[in-house]
Amino acid sequence: MSTLTLHHPFVISENPERGRFAKSPCSLSIGSIVSSTSAFCSQVSSHLLSKYCSYCFVSFADSSLTPKKCTGGCTSTYYCSRDCQKLDFATHKHECKQKGVKALSDALSLLRTSDPSQFPIDDFLLLRKTYFKLCKESGTKPPSAPPLGVLDKLCVGATNEDEILIALCTTTSILGLSVASSSDLSTHPLTSFFTSLLAKFRCNNFGITNSLQSVVGAGVFEHGAILNHSCAPNCVLHYERSPTSCQVQQTIVVIREVEEGEELCHSYCELAQPTAERRDHLQHTYGFMCRCPRCLDVDLDASLSEIQPDQPLELKEELTTTMALYDEATMRVSDDPDEEHRLGSKCCLLMREVYGKLNLTLYKMESECLATSLMSGDLDSAIDHCTASCTFLASVMPKYHPLTILQFVTLAELSVEGEMWEEAKMAYEIVKSNGSNDKT
Repeated sequence: MSTLTLHHPFVISENPERGRFAKSPCSLSIGSIVSSTSAFCSQVSSHLLSKYCSYCFVSFADSSLTPKKCTGGCTSTYYCSRDCQKLDFATHKHECKQKGVKALSDALSLLRTSDPSQFPIDDFLLLRKTYFKLCKESGTKPPSAPPLGVLDKLCVGATNEDEILIALCTTTSILGLSVASSSDLSTHPLTSFFTSLLAKFRCNNFGITNSLQSVVGAGVFEHGAILNHSCAPNCVLHYERSPTSCQVQQTIVVIREVEEGEELCHSYCELAQPTAERRDHLQHTYGFMCRCPRCLDVDLDASLSEIQPDQPLELKEELTTTMALYDEATMRVSDDPDEEHRLGSKCCLLMREVYGKLNLTLYKMESECLATSLMSGDLDSAIDHCTASCTFLASVMPKYHPLTILQFVTLAELSVEGEMWEEAKMAYEIVKSNGSNDKT
Protein backbone atom coordinates (compact mmCIF):
# COMPACT_ATOMS: atom_id res chain seq x y z
CA MET A 1 0.00 0.00 0.00
CA SER A 2 1.07 3.59 -0.60
CA THR A 3 1.71 5.92 2.34
CA LEU A 4 -0.97 8.64 2.23
CA THR A 5 -1.11 11.93 4.15
CA LEU A 6 -4.36 13.86 3.73
CA HIS A 7 -3.97 17.55 4.62
CA HIS A 8 -7.40 18.54 3.23
CA PRO A 9 -9.18 15.22 2.44
CA PHE A 10 -11.10 15.74 -0.80
CA VAL A 11 -14.56 14.38 -1.44
CA ILE A 12 -14.77 11.69 -4.13
CA SER A 13 -17.87 12.01 -6.33
CA GLU A 14 -18.98 10.30 -9.52
CA ASN A 15 -21.27 11.06 -12.44
CA PRO A 16 -21.69 9.65 -15.97
CA GLU A 17 -20.02 12.64 -17.64
CA ARG A 18 -16.96 13.11 -15.42
CA GLY A 19 -16.59 9.61 -13.97
CA ARG A 20 -14.85 9.71 -10.59
CA PHE A 21 -13.69 13.17 -9.58
CA ALA A 22 -12.42 15.02 -6.52
CA LYS A 23 -14.17 17.97 -4.86
CA SER A 24 -12.64 20.37 -2.38
CA PRO A 25 -13.93 19.81 1.18
CA CYS A 26 -13.56 23.50 2.04
CA SER A 27 -12.23 26.80 0.71
CA LEU A 28 -8.54 26.45 -0.10
CA SER A 29 -5.96 29.20 -0.53
CA ILE A 30 -2.98 29.29 -2.88
CA GLY A 31 -0.25 26.95 -1.69
CA SER A 32 -2.58 24.67 0.31
CA ILE A 33 -1.51 21.02 0.32
CA VAL A 34 -4.35 18.64 -0.55
CA SER A 35 -2.46 15.38 -0.05
CA SER A 36 0.93 13.68 -0.18
CA THR A 37 1.13 10.09 -1.42
CA SER A 38 4.10 7.78 -1.86
CA ALA A 39 4.23 5.87 -5.14
CA PHE A 40 2.60 2.46 -5.33
CA CYS A 41 5.38 1.71 -7.84
CA SER A 42 7.89 3.87 -9.68
CA GLN A 43 10.64 3.55 -12.27
CA VAL A 44 13.51 5.93 -13.03
CA SER A 45 13.88 6.45 -16.78
CA SER A 46 16.33 3.87 -18.10
CA HIS A 47 18.74 6.50 -19.50
CA LEU A 48 18.88 8.27 -16.08
CA LEU A 49 19.46 5.28 -13.79
CA SER A 50 22.93 6.50 -12.81
CA LYS A 51 21.67 10.02 -12.01
CA TYR A 52 18.73 9.36 -9.65
CA CYS A 53 18.11 7.07 -6.70
CA SER A 54 15.90 4.21 -7.93
CA TYR A 55 13.79 4.33 -4.77
CA CYS A 56 13.41 7.96 -3.61
CA PHE A 57 14.37 9.71 -6.90
CA VAL A 58 16.88 12.01 -5.19
CA SER A 59 19.09 13.62 -7.82
CA PHE A 60 22.77 12.89 -7.25
CA ALA A 61 23.70 16.11 -9.07
CA ASP A 62 21.48 18.26 -6.82
CA SER A 63 22.64 16.72 -3.58
CA SER A 64 25.90 15.92 -1.86
CA LEU A 65 25.08 12.22 -1.94
CA THR A 66 27.34 9.82 -3.78
CA PRO A 67 25.49 7.27 -5.95
CA LYS A 68 25.80 3.75 -4.58
CA LYS A 69 25.55 0.91 -7.08
CA CYS A 70 23.27 -1.97 -6.13
CA THR A 71 25.30 -4.57 -4.26
CA GLY A 72 23.06 -7.42 -5.40
CA GLY A 73 24.86 -8.02 -8.66
CA CYS A 74 23.09 -5.83 -11.24
CA THR A 75 25.02 -3.22 -13.18
CA SER A 76 22.59 -0.36 -13.74
CA THR A 77 20.68 0.42 -10.52
CA TYR A 78 21.87 3.11 -8.11
CA TYR A 79 20.70 4.30 -4.70
CA CYS A 80 21.41 7.32 -2.51
CA SER A 81 21.83 5.06 0.55
CA ARG A 82 21.83 1.45 1.61
CA ASP A 83 18.52 2.14 3.40
CA CYS A 84 16.88 2.91 0.04
CA GLN A 85 18.37 -0.25 -1.44
CA LYS A 86 16.92 -2.35 1.40
CA LEU A 87 13.50 -0.73 1.09
CA ASP A 88 13.46 -1.31 -2.68
CA PHE A 89 14.67 -4.91 -2.52
CA ALA A 90 11.19 -6.50 -2.33
CA THR A 91 10.51 -5.46 -5.94
CA HIS A 92 14.06 -4.96 -7.23
CA LYS A 93 15.09 -8.54 -6.43
CA HIS A 94 13.09 -9.64 -9.48
CA GLU A 95 15.30 -7.46 -11.71
CA CYS A 96 18.58 -7.90 -9.84
CA LYS A 97 21.44 -10.30 -10.67
CA GLN A 98 20.86 -9.88 -14.41
CA LYS A 99 17.22 -11.06 -14.17
CA GLY A 100 16.03 -7.73 -15.57
CA VAL A 101 18.67 -7.82 -18.30
CA LYS A 102 17.58 -11.31 -19.34
CA ALA A 103 13.89 -10.29 -19.28
CA LEU A 104 14.67 -7.30 -21.50
CA SER A 105 16.80 -9.42 -23.82
CA ASP A 106 13.95 -11.92 -24.21
CA ALA A 107 11.54 -9.08 -24.96
CA LEU A 108 13.83 -7.65 -27.64
CA SER A 109 14.20 -11.12 -29.17
CA LEU A 110 10.44 -11.38 -29.34
CA LEU A 111 10.41 -8.10 -31.26
CA ARG A 112 13.23 -9.38 -33.48
CA THR A 113 15.49 -6.45 -32.65
CA SER A 114 18.62 -5.92 -30.56
CA ASP A 115 18.06 -2.16 -30.30
CA PRO A 116 16.57 -1.17 -26.90
CA SER A 117 15.44 2.18 -28.37
CA GLN A 118 12.85 0.23 -30.39
CA PHE A 119 11.15 -0.97 -27.22
CA PRO A 120 9.40 1.00 -24.40
CA ILE A 121 11.78 -0.26 -21.72
CA ASP A 122 10.41 1.97 -18.95
CA ASP A 123 6.81 0.74 -19.42
CA PHE A 124 8.10 -2.84 -19.45
CA LEU A 125 10.10 -2.42 -16.22
CA LEU A 126 7.32 -0.55 -14.40
CA LEU A 127 4.82 -3.20 -15.47
CA ARG A 128 6.99 -5.97 -14.01
CA LYS A 129 7.53 -4.02 -10.78
CA THR A 130 3.81 -3.41 -10.36
CA TYR A 131 3.04 -7.08 -11.02
CA PHE A 132 5.44 -8.34 -8.36
CA LYS A 133 4.21 -5.78 -5.81
CA LEU A 134 0.57 -6.77 -6.43
CA CYS A 135 1.59 -10.41 -5.99
CA LYS A 136 3.33 -9.62 -2.70
CA GLU A 137 0.41 -7.59 -1.30
CA SER A 138 -2.21 -10.18 -2.25
CA GLY A 139 -0.18 -13.27 -1.41
CA THR A 140 -0.35 -14.44 -5.03
CA LYS A 141 2.47 -16.70 -6.19
CA PRO A 142 3.98 -15.88 -9.62
CA PRO A 143 3.24 -16.69 -12.37
CA SER A 144 -0.45 -16.41 -11.43
CA ALA A 145 -2.33 -13.16 -12.16
CA PRO A 146 -2.94 -11.25 -8.89
CA PRO A 147 -6.02 -9.14 -8.05
CA LEU A 148 -5.57 -5.46 -8.90
CA GLY A 149 -6.26 -4.33 -5.35
CA VAL A 150 -6.06 -0.54 -4.99
CA LEU A 151 -5.57 -0.19 -8.76
CA ASP A 152 -8.90 -1.85 -9.57
CA LYS A 153 -10.90 1.41 -9.60
CA LEU A 154 -8.56 3.20 -12.00
CA CYS A 155 -10.25 3.94 -15.31
CA VAL A 156 -9.28 1.89 -18.37
CA GLY A 157 -8.70 3.29 -21.86
CA ALA A 158 -9.09 1.47 -25.16
CA THR A 159 -6.33 -1.08 -25.73
CA ASN A 160 -3.95 -0.53 -28.64
CA GLU A 161 -1.64 -2.91 -30.52
CA ASP A 162 1.54 -1.61 -28.85
CA GLU A 163 0.14 -2.37 -25.40
CA ILE A 164 -0.83 -5.90 -26.46
CA LEU A 165 2.73 -6.47 -27.70
CA ILE A 166 4.28 -5.15 -24.46
CA ALA A 167 1.88 -7.34 -22.47
CA LEU A 168 2.96 -10.36 -24.51
CA CYS A 169 6.63 -9.57 -23.91
CA THR A 170 6.01 -9.18 -20.17
CA THR A 171 4.11 -12.47 -19.96
CA THR A 172 6.98 -14.22 -21.75
CA SER A 173 9.50 -12.74 -19.29
CA ILE A 174 7.44 -13.68 -16.21
CA LEU A 175 6.88 -17.25 -17.36
CA GLY A 176 10.52 -17.59 -18.38
CA LEU A 177 9.53 -19.19 -21.65
CA SER A 178 11.47 -19.20 -24.89
CA VAL A 179 10.65 -16.74 -27.62
CA ALA A 180 9.35 -19.63 -29.73
CA SER A 181 6.61 -20.24 -27.16
CA SER A 182 5.39 -16.64 -27.09
CA SER A 183 3.03 -17.04 -30.04
CA ASP A 184 0.86 -19.33 -27.88
CA LEU A 185 0.46 -16.73 -25.09
CA SER A 186 -1.98 -14.28 -26.69
CA THR A 187 -4.90 -15.77 -24.72
CA HIS A 188 -2.94 -16.51 -21.54
CA PRO A 189 -4.49 -14.98 -18.37
CA LEU A 190 -1.24 -13.09 -17.66
CA THR A 191 -1.32 -11.47 -21.11
CA SER A 192 -4.89 -10.29 -20.48
CA PHE A 193 -3.85 -9.04 -17.03
CA PHE A 194 -0.90 -7.04 -18.38
CA THR A 195 -2.94 -5.64 -21.27
CA SER A 196 -5.56 -4.36 -18.83
CA LEU A 197 -2.89 -2.95 -16.52
CA LEU A 198 -1.17 -1.12 -19.39
CA ALA A 199 -4.49 0.44 -20.41
CA LYS A 200 -4.81 1.71 -16.84
CA PHE A 201 -1.21 2.98 -16.93
CA ARG A 202 -1.85 5.10 -20.02
CA CYS A 203 -4.84 6.86 -18.47
CA ASN A 204 -3.60 7.14 -14.88
CA ASN A 205 0.20 7.03 -14.55
CA PHE A 206 2.32 10.11 -13.96
CA GLY A 207 5.58 11.43 -15.29
CA ILE A 208 7.74 12.13 -12.23
CA THR A 209 9.47 15.50 -12.67
CA ASN A 210 12.59 17.00 -11.12
CA SER A 211 13.13 20.55 -9.85
CA LEU A 212 13.50 21.80 -13.45
CA GLN A 213 10.15 20.24 -14.46
CA SER A 214 11.85 17.62 -16.64
CA VAL A 215 10.37 14.12 -16.58
CA VAL A 216 12.86 11.69 -15.01
CA GLY A 217 10.65 8.65 -14.49
CA ALA A 218 7.13 7.29 -14.17
CA GLY A 219 4.99 6.32 -11.22
CA VAL A 220 1.72 4.75 -10.15
CA PHE A 221 -0.07 7.10 -7.72
CA GLU A 222 -3.59 5.76 -7.30
CA HIS A 223 -4.72 8.67 -5.11
CA GLY A 224 -3.60 11.40 -7.52
CA ALA A 225 -5.25 9.53 -10.40
CA ILE A 226 -8.67 10.51 -9.01
CA LEU A 227 -8.13 14.12 -10.14
CA ASN A 228 -9.49 14.90 -13.60
CA HIS A 229 -7.93 17.13 -16.24
CA SER A 230 -8.34 20.83 -16.96
CA CYS A 231 -6.27 23.10 -19.21
CA ALA A 232 -7.02 25.76 -16.56
CA PRO A 233 -6.06 23.67 -13.49
CA ASN A 234 -6.44 24.70 -9.87
CA CYS A 235 -3.86 22.15 -8.69
CA VAL A 236 -0.34 21.08 -9.66
CA LEU A 237 1.78 18.09 -8.71
CA HIS A 238 5.17 18.12 -7.00
CA TYR A 239 7.50 15.17 -6.47
CA GLU A 240 10.01 14.69 -3.66
CA ARG A 241 11.35 12.15 -1.18
CA SER A 242 8.78 11.18 1.45
CA PRO A 243 10.00 11.90 4.99
CA THR A 244 8.11 8.85 6.31
CA SER A 245 8.49 6.10 3.71
CA CYS A 246 11.65 7.54 2.05
CA GLN A 247 9.97 6.67 -1.26
CA VAL A 248 9.26 9.24 -3.98
CA GLN A 249 5.97 10.96 -3.16
CA GLN A 250 3.45 13.03 -5.09
CA THR A 251 2.10 16.19 -3.44
CA ILE A 252 -1.05 17.90 -4.74
CA VAL A 253 -0.79 21.68 -4.31
CA VAL A 254 -3.48 24.33 -4.90
CA ILE A 255 -2.35 27.15 -7.26
CA ARG A 256 -5.40 29.45 -7.12
CA GLU A 257 -8.22 30.17 -4.69
CA VAL A 258 -10.63 27.22 -4.58
CA GLU A 259 -14.19 27.31 -3.30
CA GLU A 260 -15.80 24.61 -1.17
CA GLY A 261 -17.27 21.90 -3.40
CA GLU A 262 -15.24 22.97 -6.47
CA GLU A 263 -13.72 20.15 -8.51
CA LEU A 264 -9.96 19.73 -8.07
CA CYS A 265 -8.12 19.32 -11.39
CA HIS A 266 -4.60 19.25 -12.71
CA SER A 267 -3.36 19.26 -16.30
CA TYR A 268 -2.65 16.07 -18.26
CA CYS A 269 -0.90 17.90 -21.11
CA GLU A 270 1.54 20.65 -22.08
CA LEU A 271 -0.39 23.90 -21.53
CA ALA A 272 1.73 26.12 -23.79
CA GLN A 273 0.12 24.63 -26.89
CA PRO A 274 -2.77 25.68 -29.15
CA THR A 275 -6.16 24.23 -28.24
CA ALA A 276 -6.26 21.94 -31.29
CA GLU A 277 -2.95 20.28 -30.30
CA ARG A 278 -3.96 19.88 -26.65
CA ARG A 279 -7.32 18.40 -27.59
CA ASP A 280 -5.75 16.04 -30.12
CA HIS A 281 -3.28 14.76 -27.51
CA LEU A 282 -5.99 14.30 -24.88
CA GLN A 283 -8.32 12.54 -27.31
CA HIS A 284 -5.59 10.21 -28.59
CA THR A 285 -4.08 9.38 -25.19
CA TYR A 286 -6.99 9.58 -22.76
CA GLY A 287 -10.02 9.27 -25.01
CA PHE A 288 -11.90 12.48 -24.22
CA MET A 289 -12.53 15.90 -25.79
CA CYS A 290 -11.63 18.69 -23.37
CA ARG A 291 -14.23 21.43 -22.95
CA CYS A 292 -12.63 23.38 -20.12
CA PRO A 293 -12.71 27.23 -20.00
CA ARG A 294 -9.20 27.45 -21.46
CA CYS A 295 -10.25 25.42 -24.54
CA LEU A 296 -13.10 27.87 -25.12
CA ASP A 297 -10.83 30.95 -24.94
CA VAL A 298 -10.56 31.75 -28.66
CA ASP A 299 -8.72 35.04 -28.07
CA LEU A 300 -5.81 33.42 -26.19
CA ASP A 301 -5.65 30.63 -28.74
CA ALA A 302 -5.41 33.15 -31.58
CA SER A 303 -2.55 34.95 -29.78
CA LEU A 304 -0.42 31.79 -29.87
CA SER A 305 -0.26 32.01 -33.68
CA GLU A 306 -0.56 35.78 -34.08
CA ILE A 307 1.46 37.45 -36.83
CA GLN A 308 1.85 41.23 -36.98
CA PRO A 309 -0.10 42.69 -39.93
CA ASP A 310 1.44 44.46 -42.93
CA GLN A 311 5.03 43.39 -42.37
CA PRO A 312 7.30 44.09 -45.38
CA LEU A 313 8.29 41.12 -47.50
CA GLU A 314 11.98 41.96 -47.05
CA LEU A 315 11.68 41.50 -43.26
CA LYS A 316 10.08 38.08 -43.64
CA GLU A 317 12.72 37.01 -46.17
CA GLU A 318 15.52 38.16 -43.84
CA LEU A 319 13.96 36.15 -41.02
CA THR A 320 13.75 33.04 -43.22
CA THR A 321 17.40 33.37 -44.26
CA THR A 322 18.65 34.00 -40.71
CA MET A 323 16.58 31.11 -39.36
CA ALA A 324 18.15 28.76 -41.90
CA LEU A 325 21.65 29.87 -40.82
CA TYR A 326 20.71 29.40 -37.17
CA ASP A 327 19.38 25.88 -37.79
CA GLU A 328 22.58 25.03 -39.63
CA ALA A 329 24.71 26.36 -36.75
CA THR A 330 22.80 24.32 -34.15
CA MET A 331 23.27 21.10 -36.13
CA ARG A 332 27.03 21.31 -36.59
CA VAL A 333 29.02 18.63 -34.80
CA SER A 334 31.61 21.16 -33.60
CA ASP A 335 29.05 23.48 -32.05
CA ASP A 336 29.95 27.14 -31.60
CA PRO A 337 27.81 28.63 -28.78
CA ASP A 338 28.83 32.19 -29.66
CA GLU A 339 27.73 31.75 -33.27
CA GLU A 340 24.46 30.13 -32.17
CA HIS A 341 23.95 32.99 -29.73
CA ARG A 342 24.56 35.68 -32.37
CA LEU A 343 22.27 34.12 -34.98
CA GLY A 344 19.62 33.16 -32.44
CA SER A 345 19.49 36.68 -31.02
CA LYS A 346 19.15 38.12 -34.52
CA CYS A 347 16.29 35.67 -35.26
CA CYS A 348 14.61 36.70 -32.04
CA LEU A 349 14.78 40.41 -32.86
CA LEU A 350 13.29 39.78 -36.30
CA MET A 351 10.59 37.52 -34.87
CA ARG A 352 9.55 40.21 -32.40
CA GLU A 353 8.77 42.42 -35.38
CA VAL A 354 6.92 39.70 -37.30
CA TYR A 355 5.07 37.79 -34.56
CA GLY A 356 2.77 38.81 -31.72
CA LYS A 357 4.35 38.79 -28.24
CA LEU A 358 2.40 35.65 -27.24
CA ASN A 359 3.23 33.75 -30.42
CA LEU A 360 4.33 30.22 -29.51
CA THR A 361 7.09 30.13 -32.13
CA LEU A 362 8.55 33.34 -30.71
CA TYR A 363 8.40 31.93 -27.16
CA LYS A 364 10.32 28.82 -28.19
CA MET A 365 13.01 30.98 -29.79
CA GLU A 366 13.19 33.21 -26.68
CA SER A 367 13.77 30.05 -24.60
CA GLU A 368 16.53 28.83 -26.92
CA CYS A 369 18.18 32.25 -26.88
CA LEU A 370 18.06 32.32 -23.08
CA ALA A 371 20.06 29.08 -23.06
CA THR A 372 22.64 30.28 -25.63
CA SER A 373 22.97 33.63 -23.82
CA LEU A 374 23.83 31.83 -20.60
CA MET A 375 26.31 29.58 -22.40
CA SER A 376 27.98 32.63 -23.96
CA GLY A 377 28.01 34.58 -20.70
CA ASP A 378 25.86 37.42 -22.10
CA LEU A 379 23.96 38.40 -18.95
CA ASP A 380 22.07 41.37 -20.43
CA SER A 381 20.81 39.24 -23.31
CA ALA A 382 19.84 36.44 -20.90
CA ILE A 383 17.78 38.87 -18.81
CA ASP A 384 16.09 40.19 -21.95
CA HIS A 385 15.07 36.73 -23.21
CA CYS A 386 14.12 35.53 -19.72
CA THR A 387 11.87 38.57 -19.25
CA ALA A 388 10.16 37.85 -22.58
CA SER A 389 9.66 34.21 -21.55
CA CYS A 390 8.15 35.32 -18.22
CA THR A 391 5.74 37.62 -20.09
CA PHE A 392 4.58 34.72 -22.25
CA LEU A 393 4.19 32.23 -19.38
CA ALA A 394 2.41 34.74 -17.13
CA SER A 395 -0.17 35.27 -19.89
CA VAL A 396 -0.59 31.67 -21.07
CA MET A 397 0.03 29.51 -17.98
CA PRO A 398 -1.54 29.56 -14.50
CA LYS A 399 0.27 32.16 -12.40
CA TYR A 400 1.64 29.68 -9.88
CA HIS A 401 2.29 26.80 -12.26
CA PRO A 402 5.75 25.28 -11.53
CA LEU A 403 7.02 26.16 -15.02
CA THR A 404 5.99 29.79 -14.55
CA ILE A 405 7.58 29.94 -11.11
CA LEU A 406 10.76 28.31 -12.39
CA GLN A 407 11.17 30.98 -15.06
CA PHE A 408 10.48 33.78 -12.57
CA VAL A 409 13.06 32.33 -10.19
CA THR A 410 15.55 32.20 -13.08
CA LEU A 411 14.87 35.88 -13.72
CA ALA A 412 15.31 36.63 -10.02
CA GLU A 413 18.69 34.92 -10.08
CA LEU A 414 19.77 36.88 -13.16
CA SER A 415 18.66 40.31 -12.02
CA VAL A 416 17.77 42.11 -8.80
CA GLU A 417 15.92 45.00 -10.42
CA GLY A 418 13.53 45.73 -13.23
CA GLU A 419 9.76 45.79 -13.64
CA MET A 420 9.35 42.06 -12.98
CA TRP A 421 11.50 41.90 -9.88
CA GLU A 422 8.57 42.11 -7.44
CA GLU A 423 6.77 39.26 -9.21
CA ALA A 424 9.99 37.26 -9.23
CA LYS A 425 10.32 37.72 -5.47
CA MET A 426 6.69 36.66 -4.98
CA ALA A 427 7.25 33.54 -7.09
CA TYR A 428 10.33 32.73 -5.02
CA GLU A 429 8.33 33.00 -1.80
CA ILE A 430 5.74 30.58 -3.22
CA VAL A 431 8.54 28.14 -4.06
CA LYS A 432 9.89 28.41 -0.52
CA SER A 433 6.48 27.87 1.06
CA ASN A 434 5.82 24.83 -1.16
CA GLY A 435 9.15 23.39 -0.07
CA SER A 436 8.57 23.95 3.65
CA ASN A 437 7.89 21.32 6.28
CA ASP A 438 4.13 21.82 5.80
CA LYS A 439 4.50 20.45 2.28
CA THR A 440 5.97 17.18 3.48
